[in-house]
Amino acid sequence: MTQDGEIGVRLAEIGHDFSYPYLTSLVISDIINIAMRTTINVDDDVLELARALAAARQISLGAAVSYLVRRGASARTRHRIRNGFHTFAIEPGLTRFGPDDIREVLDEEDSSSAPLFSKRE
Repeated sequence: MTQDGEIGVRLAEIGHDFSYPYLTSLVISDIINIAMRTTINVDDDVLELARALAAARQISLGAAVSYLVRRGASARTRHRIRNGFHTFAIEPGLTRFGPDDIREVLDEEDSSSAPLFSKRE
């Protein structure tokens, strides 16, 4: 990190006019590379994936995580409109479910939680 005195010297070197203090912050941001540090919790398999990418590309773990997040955020899923609903294809091997499956799970949940809401004598 640059000390305040060094910032002043660097600003003077590039010809900054200190009579416009509101420009100082703009110029300082160009001189100092400010990085943000954040702690996140990720699943073990995601961490291993990011570590493998970082090692393979010889980049930092943070750069690998940033790359993977950007890639995931920009991914486009092919979809079509069918009977007024947006639908999309799922990857082979994934479990498919429909309205009957959802109804069954909701009924099971209702049955298991019913005693919690019944009147006690």
